[in-house]
Amino acid sequence: MNLAVKEVTESFKGFAKASNRLLHIQTEDDYTEALELIEHLLLTLDESGHDPLSDLIDIISKSVEVYENRRPDVQEFLSKYDNAPKDILVKAPRESETSKR
Repeated sequence: MNLAVKEVTESFKGFAKASNRLLHIQTEDDYTEALELIEHLLLTLDESGHDPLSDLIDIISKSVEVYENRRPDVQEFLSKYDNAPKDILVKAPRESETSKR
C-alpha cells in the first residue's frame, strides 16, 4: 500500500471515530451538536469557494437530513405536503403587510 493511501485511510478512521455522533445522529443532543457545527463551519468558510470545510458541511448535512427524515413530526409534515394540491401557490406577506397587524 502506498503512503498516500495509508495516510488517507488512517486519517479518515480518526475522523470517523471523533465525529461518530455527527455522522450517525441518534439523539436530539447529537442533532443539536450537528446543527451547531454546521452553523460554525458556515461562518468560518473561506469565501474562495474552494474551502475543504465545505465537504465536511455536506457530510454532516446529509447525516442531519437522514435523522430528520426519521423523525415522526417531519414524516407527518412531508406526508401532508405530498398530499397537498400541486397547483396552490403560497404567497408570503410583504413586510409592510405584516407590520399592519
